[in-house]
Amino acid sequence: MEKTTHHIDELFSEAKDYIETKTELLKLKMADKTSDVISSATSGIVIIIAILFFFTLLNIGIALWIGEAMENLFWLFYCSRILCCNSINSVFVSR
Repeated sequence: MEKTTHHIDELFSEAKDYIETKTELLKLKMADKTSDVISSATSGIVIIIAILFFFTLLNIGIALWIGEAMENLFWLFYCSRILCCNSINSVFVSR
């Protein structure tokens, strides 16, 4: 009888170790997936910010060029507004 009790205790001990190991594995898998998602989102946000910065500077440059060509500052602000709106619309339409 004592031998059977020893085997049952050993079985419960191994089951406890198995559950702890599976729980730790699940935590590590969740941490891995979370870090993948966060790194992908962060790189995507950085790329979007860089593209928006580029297009903003490009629009300002084009507006300055048009304003200088027309010899009127009104055209600078008018063209800048049109170019910015077109850029924003093209970003949202491409989605």
